[in-house]
Amino acid sequence: NAAVTILASSAVFVAAAAGNENQPACNRSPASAANAFSVAASDASDNPAWFSNYGGCVHPYAPGVNIKSSRIGSGTRASRTASIICA
Repeated sequence: NAAVTILASSAVFVAAAAGNENQPACNRSPASAANAFSVAASDASDNPAWFSNYGGCVHPYAPGVNIKSSRIGSGTRASRTASIICA
């Protein structure tokens, strides 16, 4: 959380993944940092994803189930995380 605090004090916007442990995001860093804009995962029906962290430290939900992205090497891969939304 210290890095988020330093960045935010320099007027840098910090987006962070809420995490994928199905627990309160306030228990995890950097999602629990006071100045982090923590994003949790939602499914295709716009419901919170079963694996996504949740709670008061989460700001928005964003699609995070079966999101295709490029991967090292070649091809694509479906992901179950909101992390790529924050990248």
